[in-house]
Amino acid sequence: MVLLGAWDLVNDIELEETEIFVTNTASLYPDRAVGTFVTQSTINTYWTASAYNGFVAAAAPTLTWTTASLNNAMKISSSLNLDANNSVLLVQTTSSGYFIENSAYKITIDALATRTTTADPVLSVYLSGSAFYANPTDYFNQEFPVKFGKRIGELRSTGDNQRFDDVVLNFESEYTGNGTLLLIVESGEWQVADIRVTTDNDAGYSPNYTRIKTPIQTTHKINNQISFKAEYYNVAGERSKQISYVYNKDWEGGNRYIDGNFSMLTGSLYVADSLNSGVAISGYPNSGFVRSLGYEGFTAGFPGFL
Repeated sequence: MVLLGAWDLVNDIELEETEIFVTNTASLYPDRAVGTFVTQSTINTYWTASAYNGFVAAAAPTLTWTTASLNNAMKISSSLNLDANNSVLLVQTTSSGYFIENSAYKITIDALATRTTTADPVLSVYLSGSAFYANPTDYFNQEFPVKFGKRIGELRSTGDNQRFDDVVLNFESEYTGNGTLLLIVESGEWQVADIRVTTDNDAGYSPNYTRIKTPIQTTHKINNQISFKAEYYNVAGERSKQISYVYNKDWEGGNRYIDGNFSMLTGSLYVADSLNSGVAISGYPNSGFVRSLGYEGFTAGFPGFL
């Protein structure tokens, strides 16, 4: 990183797999995948469901958080008869992820399948969006009012109950763009858990896409422009000839704190979105106070008890 003069080292990071679908990239905390179902709220916020009987929309399935048979799982329940090939349940992410052209990715998923008819339980996985080629000959891109996109793979159970642990489905994106994750229940009842869509990092190779969070010293003032340089090293510590630059990024500043035994704040401080509002802290001579602005005070007083 450079503000003025020489470059300053701000972090030294080992590149790992990057999660594509996360709850909040702006959070100070580590990224959490939307497929990590810690509460029902995660399902309600980041997932949505629908059902189709051919070109006719049916009642949407219910998505329920459960730990009964699979830890921190999302159970997909519906009364729709799935005997017909063109009757399916569709569960997808509410937001899209960003993908880079011709880059390798993988989907990792845990699941539990339960047979409800004579047909084997089948769960298909698709990705849909501008980053993926939707094969027009794919059955699911022909029989429904929406195209499901690119078929990544499927989970098929041959028993009445079968558990799948850390199933990995590899794929590549055809274009640079966005995509949403689709889970298609073709038959049976399914529970899914710990769904992760990540870059597929091979040892010795740098991924085409990564996302890094690193702290920046708050000594840099707000509204300055900062440039960044990324250097790449192999496991032996040898630097690559390839160097990446990001120039003139606006610096919005960071959080501030005051510590020590001899700190002093002169004048007035307002805890609000504008001056002369909210909570005021004043240190004027003979009139120091902490008060809520807009509060007019008492207009009457009554003796005794209430």
